[in-house]
Amino acid sequence: MGSLMTESEIDIVEESGVNEPILYVNGVRRVLPDGLAHFTLLEYLRDIGLTGTKLGCGEGGCGACTVMISYFDQNSKKCVHLAINACLAPLYSVEGMHVITVEGVGNRRYGLHPIQESLAHSHGSQCGFCTPGFIMSMYALLRSSVKPPSKEDIEENLAGNLCRCTGYRPIVDAFRVFARTNDALYTNESSGLLSREFVCPSTGKPCSCGLNIKDDKETAKRSICRGDILKPISYSDTEGATYTDKELIFPPELLLRKLTNLCLNGSNGLKWYRPLKLQHVFDIKARYPDAKLVVGNSEVGIETRLKSFHYPVLIHVAHVPELNQLIIKDEGLEIGAAVKLSN
Repeated sequence: MGSLMTESEIDIVEESGVNEPILYVNGVRRVLPDGLAHFTLLEYLRDIGLTGTKLGCGEGGCGACTVMISYFDQNSKKCVHLAINACLAPLYSVEGMHVITVEGVGNRRYGLHPIQESLAHSHGSQCGFCTPGFIMSMYALLRSSVKPPSKEDIEENLAGNLCRCTGYRPIVDAFRVFARTNDALYTNESSGLLSREFVCPSTGKPCSCGLNIKDDKETAKRSICRGDILKPISYSDTEGATYTDKELIFPPELLLRKLTNLCLNGSNGLKWYRPLKLQHVFDIKARYPDAKLVVGNSEVGIETRLKSFHYPVLIHVAHVPELNQLIIKDEGLEIGAAVKLSN
């Protein structure tokens, strides 16, 4: 492993972090000031006025705080889109990423996204508290898919979102129109029905909601079974699914930005490290033996937020290459400590 770094060398690592930690939120560039290491992403978003993201259980169990993060993976050379629980995600863990909240997906002022429209028309929202989380989980699934997901994919993707009002059926019905299916079912090319007659995806029976889709675009726009959701879904190789011409793109600045070490601070003397090499992890751990390693923050986050534990030093190891390897060997499977559960 080599020799340990001296304290002066660690100080150099601390000073080598980016001069201006940033993230993008709904396409807007934001500078992250030092001193917010104790903040979660949820607290930051609500603090800047994006209150569509809700605080529910506070421990990553209900999904009301779901947002989507995007980052450029240097290994695959592609943009990665993930749904995360903002209530547990440390603010500095998304440095250099693009965060999209429900406000960035669509709103009444600039127009709703087809996902939002579909949920509204299917009566999938009652009290509405969980609705932004469902929207963001579905949105992240579609953005990360290179082809339409199956019904099973959609249901599994929504497993982390809880709703105490609807019984889930209206929500599943709203999102199943985005599922992979046989187009002939909706265009009736294989049936004796009129070519302009549509089959409702909820009932499987002919309905009149799509009859005038070519002649009355405004009427079709208000219909849950309309063809503009079922048919004209386009995909791109780098950004995943694109559903509207107002889709937020991945910020070009982040494509060119090089990942660097981070050393930032928080309240009560908290220090936050983001090393990029395994040796740096060992060196920081040697200097601070009681430092906690953080990846998804599902344990440390709950202990600090709900149990009043205090850890003076946190080491975010999600970007250490050696800890992100998943290797199949003759003698078994080697899974790095920072490999995502979804992977």
